[in-house]
Formats: sequence, C-alpha cells, structure tokens
Amino acid sequence: MTSEGKKCGKSRLKQTASNYPALLQDKIIEQNVLLLNILNSIPYAIHIIDANDFSILLTNRTVKKGVRSKNNKCYAFIYNQSNVCSNDNFVCPLEQVKTCKKPVITEFHANDKAGNAINVEINAFPVFDNKGNVIQIIECLKEIPNLKIIEEVAKKEDKFSAAFNFNPGASIIISVRDRRFLDVNEAFCSITGYSREEVIGHTALELGIWSKEDASKVIKALIEQGKIRNLSGEFYLKTGEKHTALFSAEIFKAGNEQCAIIFANDITEGKQIAEKLKKSENQYRELIDSLPQIIFEVDTKGYITFVSRNAIQTMGYSKEDIKSGLNAFNFFISEDRATLQKNLERRLQGEITGGTKYTAVRKNGSTFPVIVYSVPMVTENRIIGLRGIAVELPNMPAENQPDGQETP
Repeated sequence: MTSEGKKCGKSRLKQTASNYPALLQDKIIEQNVLLLNILNSIPYAIHIIDANDFSILLTNRTVKKGVRSKNNKCYAFIYNQSNVCSNDNFVCPLEQVKTCKKPVITEFHANDKAGNAINVEINAFPVFDNKGNVIQIIECLKEIPNLKIIEEVAKKEDKFSAAFNFNPGASIIISVRDRRFLDVNEAFCSITGYSREEVIGHTALELGIWSKEDASKVIKALIEQGKIRNLSGEFYLKTGEKHTALFSAEIFKAGNEQCAIIFANDITEGKQIAEKLKKSENQYRELIDSLPQIIFEVDTKGYITFVSRNAIQTMGYSKEDIKSGLNAFNFFISEDRATLQKNLERRLQGEITGGTKYTAVRKNGSTFPVIVYSVPMVTENRIIGLRGIAVELPNMPAENQPDGQETP
C-alpha cells in the first residue's frame, strides 16, 4: 500500500473510533490496527468500497499501486471502466451484494499489462449498518488459472501426456508469468501429501513447498537458460518435512502463455543412504587406522588403492606417493617379487592360501620381515583386487630370515 493509502486507512480507523465514548476509543483503534495488519498479511488484493459512491476506502498491501487520488472509484481503478460495471458478461459485484444482501462470488475476465488474458475470482462480502443497510463491501480478488491454458496443455501429444502422468517422480506444469501451478501428476500428490485441488492455482511459495531461495534459483536458471537439468534443491512436504530433489525443467508455449514443465526426482532416501554409507566408511577407516598392522588394498595389477595410516608411517611413503600410483611390489625386496606375482595371480583366481613370509623394504632402503595374508575383493561377482594385512615379524637371525614360503 502506498503512503497515501496508509494515511487513508489510519484516518478511517480514527474516524470510526471517534464515534464511540472516549474510554473505548483507544481499544477500538487497537483492534482496527490489528484488523489492518491481518488484511495486509493476506496475499490477495483486498478493497473496502463505499456502497453509495463506489469509492475505495481502504486497500491492503497486496494492492501494490495503492488507491489513485484522482479517480478512486472501484470501477475505474479495479476494472478499468468509465462507468459502473454492467454488461452481458459481468455485473457489478457491489450492486449484486446490495440487492441480495449476501456474499457474492463472480469472475472477471481481463488482460494484464502484457496483453495476456487473465481470469479473476471476486469474493464480495457486505458490511451493514445498525439498520441492516449495506454501507460497504469488502472485495477479495484472486487470479485463477486460465482454463484455456490447461486445455492447451491437455491437447499435447500422447507421449507428452504419458511422460507427465506416468513419471514415477513429481511432474509439475506452472505458468512462467505468475508461477502458479497449472497441473501436477499423481506422483507429486503421493510424494508431497497435497491433493491436485489444493495446489492448482497456487504458487509453491504460497503453499510452502519451496523456500524462496530455492524457488528463485530454479526459476532464474530456467528463464535464463530455457531449460535446466538435475539442479539440486530442497522442497517441503505438506507435513513440513524437508526433502532433497534434482530438478529438471523446460519452457514451452501453450497458446500465448509461456509455461514450464518441471520434473522433480526425490533423492532424499538415496542421500540418506549415501550419508550412512559415508559414516560407516569413516568408522571403518578409523578402525583400520587404529590398528598397528599394515592394512592394504590393491587392484589386479598390484597397484595400491588403499593403505592404512600405519602403513604410510612404517614404510616411510607419503599420501602423495600412494595417490601417484605406487605399486605394492615396491614395498618388497626384488628377490621376493617373482613369488609376489605368482601368489597375486593365485589369489585373483580365487585360490585360498595361507600367509606368506616376505622381506619388506622401506622407502629409505631399510628392511624388515613380514607375513602377508590376503583375500580377493569381489564386486558384482567379479574379483577386482586383493585386500590384506601385513604383520611385522620380530627380528630373526640371518639363517632364520623369511624365504617367501607360505605358513598355515
């Protein structure tokens, strides 16, 4: 509401209060200010109109232009008419309310600034004086979806219809101009908990399905690029529970109206599973790193894919050395490498063997005896490498040094 409209509203409130004894004036003003605040919180245009001369007495904040000072007659300001509204297609709501003295619901068809056809639902409520005469009406204006647009969407080819209705994820069609829902599929209703009737004609922000930030992010990307693919964002169920989805969307035309079809793939469950797996993996890594032995994983060619923290410390290599593609054969003296290759091949073929003694060599060239145990790593019935443990043996006399032989 403009500053002029606010002054007008407060002035009317004070005038109303002045008709009562002084002791009640403050209480009445307080109640009327509360009423004004309530009106301003309503997302639809509200007008309070004098039933005698058609002048607009008060508007709420949703009426962004405010009341025009030169011509604030409702038929001029709201309906862009030079005289009281009356034709074959539309009868003045104020006149209807004055006649029947009951609330009236009607529709008004007009064009917006861009020339697009819009439909407005008008709810008019009477305000009576103490003699039962209608002295004012309260008009609530709500834009409703253009049925022609929905009809155009419905006429799209069967493949489009099938993709929309039978998509296991949420499918949504919105008007790009005002962001209102034009259609949703059954999956949307099943996922969010909203019925189709509850969402058609409303925006995701009005229903609290999207946060303002995520709605702006998706719509901005869509308008700038004409389409989006797998844009991550949050949305809310009717219960208020927050979910995560990947949004894909594309703009298309239905008649003269720009619309957007949006597909939302709910990845909340997958994200939760991934988080649990990551937590489990972190716990596994922490346990492995706490062991004093060398724990390792290698691929089918012997290249290290994972080693424990103790392995890095014991062998003297850095994490960067491991990441650069270090082969496990470098951890052992050259005399043992033929045996290592043979045992690697046997284990990759699924042969079960015991531990094998080797001489390990650190990065600085010093050596120490170890016994190595390993088992195949299997993914989708395919052996992809070995996982094992190397246990350092106590120092032994030269004649008792490990000789590459297996132990039970």
